[in-house]
Amino acid sequence: EFSGGRLANQAALSPGVIDRPVRQFAALDQAAPGDIAFFFSKRYQNDLLKAAPTVLVTAEPFVAPLEKSGLPLWKNTAVVVCADPYFSMAVLSEKFVEGASTVGHVPGLVTGPTEVHPSAVVSPSAKLGEGVQIGPHCVVEAGAQVGSGTVLYPGCFVGPDAEVGENCVLFPRVTLYERVKLGDRVRIHAGTVVGADGFGYVPKIKDGKITAHQKIYHHGRVVIGSDTEIGANTCIDRGTLKDTVVGPGCKIDDHVMIAHNCQLGEGVIVC
Repeated sequence: EFSGGRLANQAALSPGVIDRPVRQFAALDQAAPGDIAFFFSKRYQNDLLKAAPTVLVTAEPFVAPLEKSGLPLWKNTAVVVCADPYFSMAVLSEKFVEGASTVGHVPGLVTGPTEVHPSAVVSPSAKLGEGVQIGPHCVVEAGAQVGSGTVLYPGCFVGPDAEVGENCVLFPRVTLYERVKLGDRVRIHAGTVVGADGFGYVPKIKDGKITAHQKIYHHGRVVIGSDTEIGANTCIDRGTLKDTVVGPGCKIDDHVMIAHNCQLGEGVIVC
């Protein structure tokens, strides 16, 4: 049902196969009973010789060859056929991570009262929504807002007047400088810095020579739209006068530099 597919080999399955629990994802060549694996490209057809998952998700063109192959998995594995097994893998990856992984933290699943670790420092003027989770050694500065269901992993910094939307996840050591604004369901991975000054200097010239570099202090913000994911150790600099903007639904890789004043539209991928 999650994959939008059908069971292709029910009549051929050995007794009890469809009653077996499926516990985890596995690479095709390492898949064993209790695993779910995926076959969506001929590049991996040799891996089928070793594969023994409880469930195999594949596409319609592979059904007849699998049935004729004589491989044990046609009788010992539930073969689920769907229109796009690669997309189904993405959908199912979320289903199998719920409650089983902190790295794969799924936004929106946190429920219960707001919890602030004793070692965290939260300004009395900061506003925390319902169900916010703030981990050890986090700092939330004056005037900051953290929306309902948002999780701050250890060592995060939320600067003065910064705004974090609902059901966001900030992994360890994420830094949000002052007045940074995040939408809802934003995921930011460890070590990322949002809102530092851009690289802006004006040379001071005396007698035709550069004698110093006058810093340009940046007055813009960084505004990040909802449903955006930002990789680890990425930097997004605040604008000089206007805001640096990352539109909703953007996906940004690890170690990416988004410079001051940049404007990313909706759904942009940077890697």
